[in-house]
Amino acid sequence: MHKLLFFIILIPFGLFGKVTATIEKPVVVRGSSTTLLVQIDGKDVETPNISKLGKSRVSGISKENFFRSINGITSQGIKVRYNFSPDENMTIPPLRFVADGVEFFTKPIDVVVIEPSRNSEDPFQLQIVVDKKKLFVGQTFKLDVIYREDLSQDVVERRYEEPQGNWIWNKGDTPIAEERRGRYNYLKVSYLYTPQQSGKIEISSAKMRVGTRAKKRDAWGFLFENVNWHEIISNRLSLDVLPAPQKIVGDFEISTKVDKDVLNRGEAVNFEIKIEGNGNIEDIEPFTFNIQNGVVYDEKPEITHKIVNGEYVGTFTQKFAIILDENGVIPSFDITYFDPNIEKIITKKSDKILVQILQNVSNLPKIDDEVKIERKSDTTKEENSNFQFQNFKLETPVLIASFLSGTIFAILVYFIPFRKIFKNLNFLSKREKLKKLLPTIHKSSDDYKQAIKLEKKIY
Repeated sequence: MHKLLFFIILIPFGLFGKVTATIEKPVVVRGSSTTLLVQIDGKDVETPNISKLGKSRVSGISKENFFRSINGITSQGIKVRYNFSPDENMTIPPLRFVADGVEFFTKPIDVVVIEPSRNSEDPFQLQIVVDKKKLFVGQTFKLDVIYREDLSQDVVERRYEEPQGNWIWNKGDTPIAEERRGRYNYLKVSYLYTPQQSGKIEISSAKMRVGTRAKKRDAWGFLFENVNWHEIISNRLSLDVLPAPQKIVGDFEISTKVDKDVLNRGEAVNFEIKIEGNGNIEDIEPFTFNIQNGVVYDEKPEITHKIVNGEYVGTFTQKFAIILDENGVIPSFDITYFDPNIEKIITKKSDKILVQILQNVSNLPKIDDEVKIERKSDTTKEENSNFQFQNFKLETPVLIASFLSGTIFAILVYFIPFRKIFKNLNFLSKREKLKKLLPTIHKSSDDYKQAIKLEKKIY
C-alpha cells in the first residue's frame, strides 16, 4: 500500500512531463529581436546547448525554475528563453529536450520577417548611406549613420548599436555632428571602412532604442512616470567589392630629402623618404638600399594617419643615416599603386640626390680600410707576492662550508647561460655606442675608427 501511494505521488512529476514552445513575436521587423520560450515540465530536465536557430545566432539564453500547484496537482520544471534576430523568413526546427528520462521534441514554429516601415512623419528615423557602392579591395569608403528625432518627443535615453559588416576594417570615425532643422534634430556619425576581400559585402542595419517619458496611473489611481521604449532600425546595404590589381590602393605622392648635401668625409648625412596620400598606406613595405663607397643605417618607418575633410589621409616616413667616403648619389625611389578613381596603375618616383664629400679632413681612414685599434699593454706589478700566513687558523666546519659554497657557485656558473645573456647585452650596448659616435666621427679620428669597427661587428 505504501509503495502504491509513493508511485501515485511521483506520477505528476515524471510520467506526465511535457514540452511546449511559443514565440514572442511571430512577425519580426528586420533587425529587431524576438524570443523563443520553451517550457519543460519535469523534475529532472536536460536542456540542449543551442547556439543557432536556423541561420540566426542566439544572442542570449536565460533559464528559470518554476514550481506550481493547481487543484492539488503539483508540477515543476524549467522555462528557457532564447533571444535571436532573424534576417529572413524562417522555420524554427523541432528542438530536443529530456524530462525525467523521457525524450520530447518541440513543434516547428514559423517566423516572418518584414522590412522596417519608412514613414516621413515618424518621430524617429534612422538611415545609413555610403559614398560608393562599387569599390576595390583596399579602397576606403565612408559610411554615414543619420538619426532624426522629433523635438516634440520627451526623450530621456538613447541606446545606439552601430552597423556591422564582414571583411571590412574600420579605419576610424568622426565625432557626432548635430544639426537642428525645423522641428527635427539630426545626429550624424561617419565611419571610414576598407574592404579586405572581394565579393559581395553585406552591412547590417544600425539600431537605436529611444526611451521617452510617459505618465501613467497605477491600480490605485496614483500618477507615476514610466519610460516607453521605441526600437528604430535603419536600412541595410550591399556593396560590390572588386579585386585590385595592386596591393597598394589610393592616390599618393613620394618625396626624399637630406639635411645637407655637402659634408666632410666620414660625416653622416640624414636621409628621409616620405609618402603621403589617401589609401591603405599602412601596407607599404619598408625601403632598403645600399650605396657605393658608403654604409647605410636604416630605421623602422613611422606611419601616421588622420581624417581630413572626411578622408583618410596617411603619412609614411622612413629615415636613414648614410656615411660616404667620397662623392655619391642617393638613388631614386618609387611607389607603384592602383588609383581606383581612374582605374589605372600609377608609378611615381623621387629625384636622385648628389652628395658632395669635402676631402679636407686629414687622418681619417677610408670606409673600406681595415681599422685597427691599438691599446697599450696593461702591466701590473706584483708587490709583496709572497704572503705570510701567520697566526691564521681555519676550523674544519669553516673549511667544509667554504668548499660547499664554491661547488654550488661553480654549478650555477656552468648551467646558467650567462654568456648568452652578456652577449645580448653587449650587442645592444654596441648599437647604442655606435649611435652616440655618429655625430662626432667627422671631428675625431679615434671616434671614426671605433665607429667603423663597431659597424663591422654589428652588421
